[in-house]
Amino acid sequence: MKYERLKKLYEDRDLIDHYPKALNAVKQLGQYLLEKDLSLDSCQVNDLELYMNHLIENKTNDLETLLALARYYYVYDLKSQYIFFTSVLGGVGVIDSIKKKCQKLSSLELMKRPELGLTPKRLTAYTHQFISELKVLEPSVYRDILADNHHQLSESDMLTEKAFYEASESFEKYLKERHDRKILELQQHCDENKVWYEQLITQETVDYVRSNQEILSGVIKEGFLYITKFPYNPDGVFNATSKRDKRYHYCHCPFAKESILTDNPVDAEWCYCSAGFAKFPFEVILGKKLNVTCLETVLAGDLRCRFRIEMEGNE
Repeated sequence: MKYERLKKLYEDRDLIDHYPKALNAVKQLGQYLLEKDLSLDSCQVNDLELYMNHLIENKTNDLETLLALARYYYVYDLKSQYIFFTSVLGGVGVIDSIKKKCQKLSSLELMKRPELGLTPKRLTAYTHQFISELKVLEPSVYRDILADNHHQLSESDMLTEKAFYEASESFEKYLKERHDRKILELQQHCDENKVWYEQLITQETVDYVRSNQEILSGVIKEGFLYITKFPYNPDGVFNATSKRDKRYHYCHCPFAKESILTDNPVDAEWCYCSAGFAKFPFEVILGKKLNVTCLETVLAGDLRCRFRIEMEGNE
């Protein structure tokens, strides 16, 4: 059967009751593409971008539909299409989470969240307005609002690392061991040609991470933990011929990255959201809230994103 792998995924994840709607969503995309002399397997990212606009216009851009399409491309190992859907879905819940934190710390009422399914190319205008509204607050306040776990990472997913930390002789040694584990994980994905989160991993990528412990782990210096973010598209960064293209391929954020290709990038203060993503695993591991500062960001014109977390007394 053509959709057997998709059905098995829904069975394995105990989601079989949702399978009929998922199957219909995939078939609807297939029909849309067929009318353009394309197929589910032959379409390109730009075709899927147009389909997202079609869903929004027809008010059929619900989360279950988008997840079904992402899952189809995942189980059939169509990497570029699957990665496209991770970029569309990557910001789900982020704006609502920021608005909720804002309500706790201020009386400011921020604009409503963007339409579900907006592609990164269409999100930039929204983000410009959103960060402009947020910046009426004092920097210490809006940075605190942004630098939180807005991607809703699960604490339970961090418990294995917490156990590694508790079993280690020191935090510094834990960071080295963590980095070693991440390199092994990347090497396995490279050897098996498997997508790692949103990335295709090449040997050059593995070697790049191996050369810098700040990437996927961290380095302690004089009471601070320094973290360098893993690039969104490592090969794109390595092969880019301009600084702007390097910055573009480095950026993960679906709300901002397309603005890098313009003369009006999103305000770099937005990157405190990414800083919150970087520090959250260490908050779980150490069992306490931590303060973070953006040192370098691609939105600010730097060639990488790098953060500093205060660790005095927290190790």
